[in-house]
Amino acid sequence: MKFLLGLIIGAAASGYLVNNMSDDQRSKLESKIGQAGDKVKSSKVTEAVKDNASQVASDASDAAVDKIDQAGDAASSKVADGSKVTDSSTTAAPGNTRI
Repeated sequence: MKFLLGLIIGAAASGYLVNNMSDDQRSKLESKIGQAGDKVKSSKVTEAVKDNASQVASDASDAAVDKIDQAGDAASSKVADGSKVTDSSTTAAPGNTRI
């Protein structure tokens, strides 16, 4: 509850200060906030996370492609094996007639 109360008081105080700033002060504050955001965006941690995320995505797509290839090969071999096998119950031997 103390945290929530502190947050509300901080937001109210910030709003009051920003409303009472001059245009020049506001522009300086905006540029400092923008610089802080740029530092976070270009930090080494951000780059490491980005690199790792793209590596994981690449590995996952490679694994998916491998699985799809394996499934396709298995299906293809089953179809090829199925066309070579003849079912003796559907073919009549010479001299035998089926009714």
